Amino acid sequence: MYYGEGQGDLKDNVKKRGSHHVASIANKIGHTRENCWKLHGRPPNARPLRGQNHDTSSQKSVEEKPDVSTSSIVLLLNNQTWVFDLSASNHLDALRLYLINSPVVRAESLNFKKEGVYTVVKDVFLPWYNAYRFLIQNAKRLEAEGFSVFTPLDRTLLQNSSNVLDQWINSATESLVHFVRREMNAYRLYTVVPYLLRFIDNLTNIYVRFNRKRLKGRTGEEDCRISLSTLYHVLLTTCIAMAPFTPFFTETLFQNLRKVSNGLDESIHHCAFPSTSGKRDERIEQSVTRMMTVIDLARNIREQNNKPLKTPLREMIVVHPDAEFLEDITVKLKEIIRTKD
Repeated sequence: MYYGEGQGDLKDNVKKRGSHHVASIANKIGHTRENCWKLHGRPPNARPLRGQNHDTSSQKSVEEKPDVSTSSIVLLLNNQTWVFDLSASNHLDALRLYLINSPVVRAESLNFKKEGVYTVVKDVFLPWYNAYRFLIQNAKRLEAEGFSVFTPLDRTLLQNSSNVLDQWINSATESLVHFVRREMNAYRLYTVVPYLLRFIDNLTNIYVRFNRKRLKGRTGEEDCRISLSTLYHVLLTTCIAMAPFTPFFTETLFQNLRKVSNGLDESIHHCAFPSTSGKRDERIEQSVTRMMTVIDLARNIREQNNKPLKTPLREMIVVHPDAEFLEDITVKLKEIIRTKD
């Protein structure tokens, strides 16, 4: 159906008022019988009248379904059609994690909230990317300070590191791979996101935070390369393990990580799922968990007494009935707690 002339032709016709065929139903200049909406109905792409929606009863055009290309997905949530553009790849990864962690996986109803997707971005992707960015920044700093270009050390050598946090994060990474493999075999996908969230939080708030001096080279070049290599392999293994859940985000990180390591596949989706052949030390993982419990308690005491976090305490007294717990705090992890005694 013809709904009118082009904009340029209409302007020309307005100037030539005598050439118009005025519609008999409305004496308006430029209103011809051929493009009269009252006779032929409103065009499908016309703007709705003020105070009306597209689905008004007076509109004669048939309501069309949203145009969805192959780069989009459609979800029917709460009787509303949601179209998600796949070109926004990182946003889609956040949506995927949100849905995996939702009752939908268990064939239950979901009250979809976009705030939940934003929470996944804030709690998972931003800390994950910050750890990756911290690695890149300090790897470039080595070269800028005149040292050789950063090349990650062999993973088998890092397993023998004497640093407590290196041992812990290597063990925690093996536990992550073991957990993801076990849960995927049982198709319990909804348990992966909470575990990943805890792992990323520990990676950024424990390993990166308490290893800043080592990662920045303040404890010597050799120690710096060991810590950077450990962080590199942890991020690489985490990306490969999480590739089925966040394919776009992990591919972006992988393409940059593979530049400094030979023998990696061209795409993260060509890599085999990580094996659990490395060392898992549940004792050291438990020790760090206990350490974080004490640190959280110490922070609460500092806040109650208005003591800045950077100010060392004269002493800290920890009372616990388990002698093993006290040994973890006083011997293995004493260097991390800011106390003079």
